[in-house]
Amino acid sequence: MLRKLLFIVIYSYSLFAADAPTARITGRIMEKSTGKPLEYANILLLNHTDSSMIAGTVSGLDGVFLFPKVLPGKYLLDVRFIGYDDVFLEVTASQPEEIVNLGDIFLSPSSLKLEDVVVQGDRSPITYMTDKKVIDVSQMQTSLSGTAAEVLENIPSVTVDIEGNVSLRGSQSFTVLINGKVSPMDAQDILQQIPASSIDRIEIITNPSSRFEAQGTAGVINIILKESTQLGMSGFINANTGLNDKYGGDMLFDYSMPDFSTAVSIDYNRRFSPGDSRQTNRYYGAGSFSEFLYDGTSKWGRTSYGLRGSLLWKATPADEFSFGFYTGHREGENSSLSTIRSRVQTAVSDSSDIYSENGFRSRGGDVTRFNLNYSRNFGREGHELIFSLSYDTHNSDESTVSSLFRSGSQFGGRISTEAGPSEGYEFKADYVFPYGQENALEAGYLFSNEVSDEETGLLEYSQTAGSFQKLSLYDRFTVLTETDQGIYTQVRHYIGNLGLQAGVRAEYTYRNVDERLKKLSTEVEDWDIFPTFFSSYKFAEGHQITASFTRRVERPGGWQLEPFETFTDANNVRIGNPELLNEYINSYEAGFQTFTGDISISGEVFHRQTLNKIENLNSLYSPGITLQKPFNIGEDYSTGTELMILADPIAMWNINIMGTLYDYRIKGEAEGAAFERTSTNWNLRAANTIKFTPVFQMQVNAGYTGPSVSSQGSTTGFFSADLAAKYEFLDKRLSLTLQMRDIFGTAKRETTRQSSTVYRYEYNVRESPMVMLNIRYNINRSDKKEKGGRDGNGGGDGQDDF
Repeated sequence: MLRKLLFIVIYSYSLFAADAPTARITGRIMEKSTGKPLEYANILLLNHTDSSMIAGTVSGLDGVFLFPKVLPGKYLLDVRFIGYDDVFLEVTASQPEEIVNLGDIFLSPSSLKLEDVVVQGDRSPITYMTDKKVIDVSQMQTSLSGTAAEVLENIPSVTVDIEGNVSLRGSQSFTVLINGKVSPMDAQDILQQIPASSIDRIEIITNPSSRFEAQGTAGVINIILKESTQLGMSGFINANTGLNDKYGGDMLFDYSMPDFSTAVSIDYNRRFSPGDSRQTNRYYGAGSFSEFLYDGTSKWGRTSYGLRGSLLWKATPADEFSFGFYTGHREGENSSLSTIRSRVQTAVSDSSDIYSENGFRSRGGDVTRFNLNYSRNFGREGHELIFSLSYDTHNSDESTVSSLFRSGSQFGGRISTEAGPSEGYEFKADYVFPYGQENALEAGYLFSNEVSDEETGLLEYSQTAGSFQKLSLYDRFTVLTETDQGIYTQVRHYIGNLGLQAGVRAEYTYRNVDERLKKLSTEVEDWDIFPTFFSSYKFAEGHQITASFTRRVERPGGWQLEPFETFTDANNVRIGNPELLNEYINSYEAGFQTFTGDISISGEVFHRQTLNKIENLNSLYSPGITLQKPFNIGEDYSTGTELMILADPIAMWNINIMGTLYDYRIKGEAEGAAFERTSTNWNLRAANTIKFTPVFQMQVNAGYTGPSVSSQGSTTGFFSADLAAKYEFLDKRLSLTLQMRDIFGTAKRETTRQSSTVYRYEYNVRESPMVMLNIRYNINRSDKKEKGGRDGNGGGDGQDDF
């Protein structure tokens, strides 16, 4: 199969490799105050649609630059030089052989005098676009030393609990992409692993188009990693440390030429936090009642490290090859010490006890990914064919240990284990055909396959033996196989200021759960159709309205289809449900963007309907043990609005206020009885950035996340506030950032779940404030280089200044 896919890529290249007719773009970079040419300025040619880099060069001794081979189309030109403000220009090459001369382009110094009264504030970290929200991670100072999950804590549509679990509009059913590519790793693992310092931006797409896979009812979170847009050698080095076992760092080195670039990055991070917890479990059986009260401390966190590399080669102006890889390891741990007060009542007895539990849980393993991409441009901007091939293998080994002690002697406990590798590959082909000025027709195909081995077991402590003994009854060896195929088409068309886009996606999915020891098997396959529709109308520049509809799916998989019991820890057993149906969502959104003076306002109204809602319901397994089983419990509805206001009250102060308010209703059947529950869910956040001087700024973020309900439970609301201060040295090459998270100690996780046989209350708080110090050094190309021969494009091979 792999050889066939490589043959397709190579054959496509040989078919189209002849040089397409090209134009030339030239100009001269000048210093505005002196009128003198600027040597070694960086000039980037960007895609007009998504601002991705197409080519780059540097100005020569006389300030002149040249792009000798440019396909006809519309572009953006980004001119950069250290110590000067960037200049952006729109450039159009109308026809082959045309010479587009931009004339003199003047750059102005960006440094401000300390005595200046007016000091400009930073730009907003969040931008609303027609189909997504884009987060500029470099502007999120309060989470600079954290992970992607911590960045998302201050983003509209997203909530994050104190354990780092992310929800998108109240749901954890979303897909995470890395640079636009699906990762088979668990979405929460990805977001809690990737360092914020290695991320350029994050895109939140609540209504994805047909080009995206339909899996994930809440939408898509796309993480775009950093890469240099500067010619020559560049990069950065980060190091951070904090209180209570927190430290790490990462570095990126990038070397770029007009037709070739390569990058390598390394990261290591260790984040652990102490905390306190309380838990109440009650079990109601036939003629019996038991209660367990937990009160204790815990220390939880993650350790991760990895190596990432990439190569990009522009073989011709129309043909581009890229290769990337990642290899690393991640490990999550949670250790706890609790005092347990228990009471067990039956028809003939009533007993109480006090004892302690030492708990330890770990989950992690190695990860390796490779991807190979080829793109072909057919002579017009946006007319392209893209092939992508990726391979992934990873382990997700898990172990949970519970040891029970009374008066210093162990009398009980359990160990549950889960281990096994997963591997998969994916092939994608996308074709875009532009017509007219901004119209386009798209089509694509996807094939993916993943196979996972899962070996689970249970050990129980024997006082007689004085050790843990294996219980073979609970041994499982399961092979999970999933194969997906998808095909889509969509058309984008503009009629004056009205933009329309309609698409449809068809997907086939095959899933097999094969338990080899007990010889139990579940097989599911289905076809589905997913339509999408988008529209926008622009009244004037910066003033527009949008509307969209999408249909998406959450397919049950993995353990949710396993027809047998598995201990996940000492107090919880899970069993799958082979009769589960797919969960579908119909999502409607309408939005607007406008501004008045220095105030920008963006908002959305939305309605989401989930059918065949899947939830894990709790029931009594035995005294002290809860059984979890997934069911299609009914439907839920979310109707509400989001609003973001961006303002500059004074020149040095930028404020970003975000709010979400929606009515949530869930109804259906649980444990044989009909139910209906409602809640008014809301959150409000304010992000303030104050730039006191050109090199010193502070950021203060505060937010409240309101309460919510589910079929069997509820979650209380909480308030949290973060503070960061950043100071830059050495012409902004070196920066220090001090972060304090949850400065008032108000963040918490408080949940209640109740069925007819089980009641569970949990309360968790983490350390506060959480203090981190981040040190960053930027490795930039110097503005003083030795001149060398660079084939008429200006610039030279001078030494890079570290």
